[in-house]
Amino acid sequence: MANSEEVLKKIEEISGLEDEIMTIIAKSDFKKFYNENLNDDRLIELIGNTDGLTEEDVIKKLADNYKNPSGIYLGFCHGYWSVKKSILKNKYNIEWETPQEENPHIEYD
Repeated sequence: MANSEEVLKKIEEISGLEDEIMTIIAKSDFKKFYNENLNDDRLIELIGNTDGLTEEDVIKKLADNYKNPSGIYLGFCHGYWSVKKSILKNKYNIEWETPQEENPHIEYD
């Protein structure tokens, strides 16, 4: 079943939703992929020099990086959709179907 126009309009009207989603993903990735290590070589390669940055600064840079298609990784969409669905349900009481739920015959990476 597809999302209704009403649901899509409500989502479009939510200010800061994209930033909230990206920040949650960045916090999770910072712990999961980089073990909260500000000097991790992969992290530095992704966001640049981390000298003098706080954990909060690094998370913001990661979140900003994810807004650029070249900054995302294989499988990113599934985490993105999961976080978005959770925020919409728990914070705004909006039932949203992910693209995977709308199109179960399509495989997404």
